[in-house]
Amino acid sequence: MILFAITLLFAIAAMISLQVSQAVIGYIDAIDTEKKTVINQTTEDIKAWYRANAASIDAVASVVPYVLASDRWGMTVLASNRFSCGDRVHARRYAVVLPGPDGIETTMDVLTGNITYGRHDIVSVIDGCEIQRRLMNESEKKAFRVVSALESYFRGFQSQEQFGVNRNYFTNSNCRGWGTIPCVNDGRNNANILIDALGINNNDTRDAWGNIMHFDNLSPNVRAFNPPFSCRIGWTTPWGDTLWITAAGIN
Repeated sequence: MILFAITLLFAIAAMISLQVSQAVIGYIDAIDTEKKTVINQTTEDIKAWYRANAASIDAVASVVPYVLASDRWGMTVLASNRFSCGDRVHARRYAVVLPGPDGIETTMDVLTGNITYGRHDIVSVIDGCEIQRRLMNESEKKAFRVVSALESYFRGFQSQEQFGVNRNYFTNSNCRGWGTIPCVNDGRNNANILIDALGINNNDTRDAWGNIMHFDNLSPNVRAFNPPFSCRIGWTTPWGDTLWITAAGIN
């Protein structure tokens, strides 16, 4: 009888221990799931913030911190300076870090954005190079669309007036041209002067960062007075580089 009671007590203890273990495991799993949800949401929040403010963020060379709404579980955001992405693009990197049991062990080189990962930290990286590269490519596409519209505009005048290649329709009569576009010497943020002549809208003249693009039809960088005539469209990146694409007035 005593042996039976002892066996029963052991069985009850084992059952309770199992239930407690399962409850603890369930609690830990729930916490881990919640942590992953929080870090994923924070990552998306930073990406959205970066995209919305890409023009101003990378106009600054030094660290631009991201301020967390909450530092639950000791969550931290590491940030780098602006650096070259290896092509025409410059950007920065952020890392969302949830510390392991020994605290935050993950580090970031502020100059290069290179990350050394802690053994137990949970880390999510936001690569600004990807964001800025997409905006650069979109800006280039928008500039090419304006260039295409300029070349179509020029050919339209040529075909209507049939004066061959000896008249410049990229400029108006104020600088000996035959078109309707005002004369601009290496202009900045002025491409909206093309809206009426090309039949485009205001958004067509803005780069992917929201800035009005540049237009030039009179500087030494284009051919304003001798064929083949040309003009150009440009845009300036947040980090200060100006790029140009030339429109050619040829048959």
